[in-house]
Formats: sequence, C-alpha cells, structure tokens
Amino acid sequence: MDVCKEFNKKNIWTEGEIYECESCGNHVCKECALRWKYVCPNCFGRLWRIS
Repeated sequence: MDVCKEFNKKNIWTEGEIYECESCGNHVCKECALRWKYVCPNCFGRLWRIS
C-alpha cells in the first residue's frame, strides 16, 4: 500500500478495486495494478484482485 500511495497522490482507491500480491501480500489499487501490468513492484509476484 505504501508503494501505491507514491504513485496515486490523491489517495483514492480507483473504483474500489484492491489487488494483493500472491507472494508478499502487498496491496495496490487498480490504477497501480494496471500500470505494473498485474506484477507486484516489490517482488515481481502476480497481483490478484481481492475486492
């Protein structure tokens, strides 16, 4: 979530969709998930939609 806040300055979770990394548990918003092509920027694990 900290990584996501750096990219999404408004602190708005895009359309309420949150994605979680299968490996490290990092949470990102939809905008960041799309930007990173569904790959976690921390560990390069896949991001899965949880909401």
